[in-house]
Amino acid sequence: MTDCCKRCSSFILALGSTALFMWLSLRPSKPKCLLQQFYIPALNKTLNPPGNTTLFFQLRLENTNKDKGVYYDPVNVTFFDSPNKTHFIGNFTIPNFYQGHKKKATKNGSFNARGLDWEAVSLAVSNGSAVFRVDMATSVRYKIMAWKTKRHRILVGANVIISNQGTLVNPKKGCDPVVGSLASSKKREYRVTNRLQEGKRPLYAVVFNFIDSRYFNVFATVGGNRVTVYQCLEGGVIAVLQSYVDEDKDESFYTVSWACNVDGTPFVVAGGINGIIRVIDASNEKIHKSFVGHGDSINEIRTQPLKPSLVVSASKDESVRLWNVHTGICILIFAGAGGHRNEVLSVDFHPSDIYRIASCGMDNTVKIWSMKEFWTYVEKSFTWTDLPSKFPTKYVQFPVFIASVHSNYVDCNRWLGDFILSKSVDNEIVLWEPKMKEQSPGEFSCDFHYNAAAIGNREGKIYVWELQSSPLFSLQGYLIVNPNLRLDKLQCHLMGAPYLAAVRMEPYGVGMQHHLPRKS
Repeated sequence: MTDCCKRCSSFILALGSTALFMWLSLRPSKPKCLLQQFYIPALNKTLNPPGNTTLFFQLRLENTNKDKGVYYDPVNVTFFDSPNKTHFIGNFTIPNFYQGHKKKATKNGSFNARGLDWEAVSLAVSNGSAVFRVDMATSVRYKIMAWKTKRHRILVGANVIISNQGTLVNPKKGCDPVVGSLASSKKREYRVTNRLQEGKRPLYAVVFNFIDSRYFNVFATVGGNRVTVYQCLEGGVIAVLQSYVDEDKDESFYTVSWACNVDGTPFVVAGGINGIIRVIDASNEKIHKSFVGHGDSINEIRTQPLKPSLVVSASKDESVRLWNVHTGICILIFAGAGGHRNEVLSVDFHPSDIYRIASCGMDNTVKIWSMKEFWTYVEKSFTWTDLPSKFPTKYVQFPVFIASVHSNYVDCNRWLGDFILSKSVDNEIVLWEPKMKEQSPGEFSCDFHYNAAAIGNREGKIYVWELQSSPLFSLQGYLIVNPNLRLDKLQCHLMGAPYLAAVRMEPYGVGMQHHLPRKS
């Protein structure tokens, strides 16, 4: 009996040792990631004239396994111009690839760093250096003999120091290699550290200060007629810094955003049911401006990340308005013939295209607007010294893009690069790409019998085509009196009478009609 127990114990020990050996031999090692090169010619102060704004980088990925290959999914490399990732520059995707055991792979990438805060970063490198943040995200599968493991998510990142030559301070070292976790886990990455309650009225909005990296741990909330500013301290402690109460007890703030004055003073901008936007000087703890203009409640306020003295507001009055928090001027009003047909629920600035905004609302549409033609008025708003009411506020009546992605009202939209995230009531967030047709022809029109088609262009010309001829025959193009007109709408006479009507829709949506004799 004793010999049998000994033999069983020896067998179990040998089996356990074999299992441990196999587990150690099959267990994959973590791949390493190193940023070897980083260069932005525009930050190279030794160049005259300055270089271009392209960001170049080189990434080295190393498979340290002796007998296991690695299948990489597309590698997404993201860049920020601050360590706390408050300001997105851009990203680059490296295509998927396979890496053999004990192999190193060098991957190059480049993109136009249009989203870079050039003024702040140039000042930083002039004073010695600037700190950037680089993050890498991908998934990998390991090849063990003839089979592949399941996917393991890798998230890595590091801060890199850039010199006044636009390169890494230590090009030999690059940045410290950071290895992502390979353990597959369903545990939450976030945990509750504190809980606060502001009275019994609901809170409608909370927002961190992503505009100024000095206050990255400061956030503001709104609810009822109160605006409160908090700071996150070490150990999960939250401290109340400021609290503001509107004089109207019936006010109910729905939205809040951070902005700043031209001198960098932090502002808290809030709006709600009364349709009045309050701009609070958080540095001096006082009201800076109050914007009056909307005819109904304000649903959302957003700040332009590239020029944080500009904010945009979406309202129940079916309009979107652009404001200058420094001067208190309403610069542009996005509403009119091509605007929303119900209350506007959400609005957002493009992260890198300073001219573009997106809005959505109760009319089930997402509209993209361009400020490019009106940018001179934006610049004028910063130097305006007369009364804000005397500023030549302009109407933008027609968006550059309209999409009906959802079948119900759209209550939120956000830019994700050149893509848009939008949400309706159908329990899903849709990521989609707006296909801009800026270079495509405008609308065309046919007569009642489809004998002719007419189309206008940006040069003010109208072309008429004989549809019944083979091949198609183009009649003479008629030039409108003003060649600067862009002709977007055309209508042929319903019964084929020799008349055409053309409508000008830009720049300000003022309708103009010209009756032209049509050749038969």
